[in-house]
Amino acid sequence: MVSFGDLYIWMVQVRTNLFGYNRLSRACEKLKKDERSCLRAFAE
Repeated sequence: MVSFGDLYIWMVQVRTNLFGYNRLSRACEKLKKDERSCLRAFAE
């Protein structure tokens, strides 16, 4: 399960960088990674 800290960072970054989030979503779909790995990678 994603920690609150990871989720908070993700929410803030999504709010300030929707394009980056959309690009990440497409990359995750292509790589078939699970959501947790994608969120963690995006937070870093």
